[in-house]
Amino acid sequence: APKAQYYKAYCYYSDDNFAEAIVQFDLTLTNYPNSNVAPSAQFNKAYTYYSDSKFDQAVIEFQNYITSYPNFDKYIAALYYKANSKYYSETYTYVQARDEFLNIVNNYSNSDYAANAQYKVAYCYYNLQDYATAATEYQKVSANYPQSPKAIDAYYWQAYCQYKLADYTSAITNWTSYVNAHIPNKKAGAGWYKIGRSYDKAGDVTNAKIAYNKVINDYPNCNDYNNAVNKIALLP
Repeated sequence: APKAQYYKAYCYYSDDNFAEAIVQFDLTLTNYPNSNVAPSAQFNKAYTYYSDSKFDQAVIEFQNYITSYPNFDKYIAALYYKANSKYYSETYTYVQARDEFLNIVNNYSNSDYAANAQYKVAYCYYNLQDYATAATEYQKVSANYPQSPKAIDAYYWQAYCQYKLADYTSAITNWTSYVNAHIPNKKAGAGWYKIGRSYDKAGDVTNAKIAYNKVINDYPNCNDYNNAVNKIALLP
């Protein structure tokens, strides 16, 4: 009976009927609080609120999981999604979300969520417009979690923060690392355009033209193609 009730709830969740899924997960927890499906019911109740963008309630329910099931396998996931819920909620600040992500980075550095948590630490600083600290935190993603998919995106955003700080040399270095990881697709074109803009801002017309031409010749389908055409036309 507990499993049947739980899977009924999960089926509603899978069908995106979030309201009914919540009702059914609640019934699982109310009727079978000591069953082996209760921890999963609590986690998925929280995740249903998260999926439905009801982030304030998700914070409460993930905390309920954290408090009730500290030794279960979804504990770190609950910490991460609670932090993410605070990140997306309008009730909480980026500083509050950052502190939750830092807890994961500092105390669960070998977990599957550590790289994403570090990335979100950086993003919190970015949203706070603290570009110097954000650049440092993005660098930690690529340095400490080089195998993570977020490592590549971290090069881009580290470079963007450095660009905002007018540190064009460092921005070029990191956007170059980014394009080297994205050669086969349009993201490389976006990276080359940013390299061109950095050289342009630094007054290096020759290398700016090289970068813009790279976009025009090699990535005609990228979103910055027209921007590159327009920018190169303005150069002497």
